[in-house]
Amino acid sequence: RGGVRSEDSLYYNLETDLRLQKEIVNVDFHSLFVLQDSTHDIFLQDRDLVRVPSRQLTIYVFGQVSSPGHIPFLVDGDVDYYVRRAGGYTDRARPDDVRIVKAKTRQWLSPLETRVEEGDYVWVPKEAERSFAYYMAIIGQTASIISVALSIVLISLQIGGK
Repeated sequence: RGGVRSEDSLYYNLETDLRLQKEIVNVDFHSLFVLQDSTHDIFLQDRDLVRVPSRQLTIYVFGQVSSPGHIPFLVDGDVDYYVRRAGGYTDRARPDDVRIVKAKTRQWLSPLETRVEEGDYVWVPKEAERSFAYYMAIIGQTASIISVALSIVLISLQIGGK
C-alpha cells in the first residue's frame, strides 16, 4: 500500500493539533489527595498552568457515518451502538477497520483491544478510491516482474545446459 491515505493525514493533523497544546503532565489527584499518596505530587513552577478538564460525557463519532457528531456516553455502549446512533455506516465505510481514539492517551486502537470510555472518539475510515489506471498500473508492474523472473529462469537454464 503505497502513498499517504487521507485517514493517515487526518491522524497526523489530529496528533499535531494535540501536541501544539503544550506539554502536559498528568497527575492522579485521587491518589494524591484522597489516598494521600505523595508519589503523585509534582512541583509547580512560575507560570505553570493547572487545568482540570471537564468530563466528556459524550463519544465523538466521525468519518464514514451518516450523521457524525457527539453521542451521549452510555456505560455499556460499544462501537456498534455509537455507529448506529450516528446514523450507521455510509456506503464507502470500512467497518472492519474502525478505530477507537482514546481520550486520555490518543492511542488509536481496534475495538477488539479496548472498550469505549467517556470522551473517546470512534473513527470510521473510508474505502480507498482507486481509479482504473491505478489497477492497470499494478497489473503492468506485476507483469513486468513476472517477465523478468521468467527471463532469469530461461537464461539460467540455457547457461546450465551448455
